[in-house]
Amino acid sequence: MSLSTEPCIPAGSLSSGARQPTLLTSDGGLLLRPWAGDDAVALHRAFEDTTIQYWSLRRMTSRAEAEEWIAAAHRQWREERGAQWAVVPADGGEILGRLALRSMDR
Repeated sequence: MSLSTEPCIPAGSLSSGARQPTLLTSDGGLLLRPWAGDDAVALHRAFEDTTIQYWSLRRMTSRAEAEEWIAAAHRQWREERGAQWAVVPADGGEILGRLALRSMDR
């Protein structure tokens, strides 16, 4: 099946070293930023929540697993396979959620 629109980012642009962007929402209230190694504790803690466990297929049982998940998110960006951002208040604070593009066409 052919695409109905042309790609807006040429293939290979991300893997050539482009840094994943940090994005501010239009109202200025939230910031979407790439996951950082320091986020592993908060990520692991989030996956201990019973509601997240109910709705998620993934289990994260240790900080080491959270660190690997973050490393995998960075690899997905470099390999142009996906993109994930931590959602945080624009003025700082704890992680509120996650936004992801689960797959990206090349």
